[in-house]
Amino acid sequence: MEGSKIIVAIDKGAKAPIFSEADYPIVGDEFHILPECERAVDAASIQTYATSQGVPARQRAWASAGPTILRHW
Repeated sequence: MEGSKIIVAIDKGAKAPIFSEADYPIVGDEFHILPECERAVDAASIQTYATSQGVPARQRAWASAGPTILRHW
């Protein structure tokens, strides 16, 4: 982790030792948290891509529904 710009740690225990090194300590089950993080990143990526391609705001709103819509563009 040395040299990392950002450290995100996920652990079920609120007092996990790794949290002292983490920039973003997240208490919870990784199998619940990571899918939510993935959806958030996908939605942000789609919005960024759509904006960079000049897609009108109305269509960008549909893009936030998920990555499936991007495949249809």
